[in-house]
Amino acid sequence: MRKFLILLFSLFGTVQVYAQQFQLSGTVSYELKPISNATVQLVQSPISTRTDDRGNFTFPALEKGVYHLMVIAVGFSKTTITIEGSDQAVIKNGVLQKEVKQLADVIIKDKHVENRRKAESLNIEIVNQDFIQRNLGGSLMKSLERLPGIKTIGIGSGQSKPLIRGLGFNRVVVVEKGIKHEGQQWGADHGLEIDQFATGEIELIKGSASFIYGCDAIGGVIDILPIAVPAPNSLGGSVDLIGKSNNNLYGTSTNLYGRNKKWFFDSRFTYQNYADYRVPATKVYVYDYEVNLNNNRLRNTAGKETGIHFNTGFVGDKFRSIFYLSNTYTKSGFFANAHGLEPRRVDKQLHDNSDRDILHPYQSVNHFKIINRSSLQLENHNIEAELGYQKNFRQEFSQYVNHGFMPPIYPSSLFVQSDLEREFDKSVYSANLKDRVKIDAHELTVGINAEWQRNNINGWSFLVPAFNQSTIGAFAYDKFKISENLLLHGAIRYDRAQINMFEYKDWFPSQVNRNGNFEQQNLQRAANLNRTFNSLVWSAGLNYNLSNFSLKANIGKSFRMPIAKELGANGVNYHYFSYEKGNPNLSAEKSYQVDLTLGWSDAKWSVQLSPFY
Repeated sequence: MRKFLILLFSLFGTVQVYAQQFQLSGTVSYELKPISNATVQLVQSPISTRTDDRGNFTFPALEKGVYHLMVIAVGFSKTTITIEGSDQAVIKNGVLQKEVKQLADVIIKDKHVENRRKAESLNIEIVNQDFIQRNLGGSLMKSLERLPGIKTIGIGSGQSKPLIRGLGFNRVVVVEKGIKHEGQQWGADHGLEIDQFATGEIELIKGSASFIYGCDAIGGVIDILPIAVPAPNSLGGSVDLIGKSNNNLYGTSTNLYGRNKKWFFDSRFTYQNYADYRVPATKVYVYDYEVNLNNNRLRNTAGKETGIHFNTGFVGDKFRSIFYLSNTYTKSGFFANAHGLEPRRVDKQLHDNSDRDILHPYQSVNHFKIINRSSLQLENHNIEAELGYQKNFRQEFSQYVNHGFMPPIYPSSLFVQSDLEREFDKSVYSANLKDRVKIDAHELTVGINAEWQRNNINGWSFLVPAFNQSTIGAFAYDKFKISENLLLHGAIRYDRAQINMFEYKDWFPSQVNRNGNFEQQNLQRAANLNRTFNSLVWSAGLNYNLSNFSLKANIGKSFRMPIAKELGANGVNYHYFSYEKGNPNLSAEKSYQVDLTLGWSDAKWSVQLSPFY
């Protein structure tokens, strides 16, 4: 009887407890769409649950009373619902709203340029395509002229060549996509055949850099890096329109690129057309001869330029191989009153009839280039290889001008056209291989460079003989990190170069006095010549960098072999009213250079002092 009473009271108590509880359920949604995995929690209580795939939630047994139900879901505003529970089941649905948050401005600073400068002992300036666009000149070198330490030699209004610290021509190396740019850079009136719209980042290295770039880098290097590879799964392009009032220039540069995950293409077409250059003068003097100008314009300095570029390749995580194909064509006039043997022999009426025509004398240059750059990233090695082929075809046209024993009327029997003053046909094959390896605190770079070129000549005027030239060099360059603030540099390089020049004889006979007897013979302007040059160059330097202060110091030796013009020139240069003659016995040029750079930079200003010797 006692056990029966205990069981009866227990069942009665359970019925009383359930009579004081209720079930809470509902659905969480946004715009009638269920929200799964939302958190539903009783405020000031550890009891919570999550919605299922249909947005439903359930609390099976809650004591009768008033509750505050909080609903939380990622991307939605937090919602609180008040519920009063009774003896019956309660259904309460939660409707959420999208949550919008505005973050504070975030500024991302790229320290690539700053870190690059800190890692090099030489004085280095780095610019990108934005700098080119802001300082756009008639040519790439003219656009770079705003940088300290670089000047240009202007050739008309669309051509120029660089000077670094007063040195130029074959004492400055221009590198494009890892390959040394080879044209006829020995001439002051020969510009660079490079499209400034197709350049990526540009590094201007001031000072002796022969230990990396080889022969000729005595004054410095202009290293033109390729445009960055497009982002994965992208397709785009751009159109630039150019106009200048000083020479009535107009033009465009159009770009189209695309990439899937690992393969890409990048193309560009550039065209520019400009008229005679206008100067703030009504007359100029050419070797003391007064030349009156029509409408302040230099006669026959108009020109046009066309550039076609196509890049394509494979870009993987550890291996990439990219081909760069380009063809640049320029046609530009020489200032008519400063060419030939007599500045007064100019048909002013013909030249002043139009400021956009290109008449004699003028130059036509086509530079074709194909380059392959491949790299392989291993655990401690970064192997890079570059192969290049260039063909620079330059023709200079002028009306036939006789001097000396040249016939007064151009012979019709010659195979050279009568207005072809000079022609240079240059082919260049290049190969570079280097390996960058990290060993503890050392970053060691070893490499080898090789180049072979052939330069043929043509035309009724002789100045520089035809030649073949080959160079090969090997180097080792070590960066030793002493501490976070101190970095030491050391490099050594050996080069061997050979030039083989070919005999040239006049196409016309000259009168020669031999022991009182006069006879006619075709004079030899250049003889066969074979010269070999060897050089060992080195460099040592340090970088010391603090938060605001930086110090660079570098000492080095450079080397430059004499060029064909210096060894074998023997003729009239109609661009300068001069006769030029080379010396076949010249030795190689050697340079010793010391650089020091002190810098202080703050958030809003910086100052740099760069003495050199």
